[in-house]
Amino acid sequence: MNTYDKMGDIIPTGINHLDALLEGGLHKGELCLIAARSGIEKTAFATHIAGNIAKEGKKVCFISLEMSEEQLKNHMAKQGYSDVSITIDAYSKASPKYIFNKLETDKAEVAVIDYLELIQADGERVAKRQEILNIAYELRKLSEDLDIPIICTAQISRPRDGHLPELEYPFSVEIEQEASVIITLYRADYYYDTDMASDYAEIIVAKNKHGSNGTIPATFDKETLTFKDNI
Repeated sequence: MNTYDKMGDIIPTGINHLDALLEGGLHKGELCLIAARSGIEKTAFATHIAGNIAKEGKKVCFISLEMSEEQLKNHMAKQGYSDVSITIDAYSKASPKYIFNKLETDKAEVAVIDYLELIQADGERVAKRQEILNIAYELRKLSEDLDIPIICTAQISRPRDGHLPELEYPFSVEIEQEASVIITLYRADYYYDTDMASDYAEIIVAKNKHGSNGTIPATFDKETLTFKDNI
């Protein structure tokens, strides 16, 4: 029996101290947001988690609205996941309905979507504010209906105080309500923080339905595009 069979409805991310904060890992039927600024490698963090999960035999579907399949495979090769089986669907016009059909057809056990703001709305066009809120709601409903964890990356704005990031939109409270977990990322070299080593990073659990929030000291390896916890 492997780790996942023992955990039942919880799927470990493979990042030990993150799993400890999340009471074991990702929970089925819930939405997890990975929020970071462009260029801080939130996609690489998502592929790292996807690779860890797929390596344990879970069916992972990665839907990319920005990167091509080749780009994602290059990311995963650097992270050591060349031989890991992950379904990659690079489609820039994916909508919640498209995502549901893809995940249901593939019998995915974990879904990763990159990224929230690029997902196309189903039905009539509405104001961007309402569109993003609707999509966040639909992703949460998809995770519940399919009974799988859904990881979705999202853009955030520049920090207002210290290096803690904030979600891009002024109506982020509504978006945050749809997610059970929100993870943000910090890199000293990205924020020009000369008080820290250049490879110093943090994995920040900013919202956690199942336990405490917390900050995990880490290093970011530019060669392998991985965040490694240092605790």
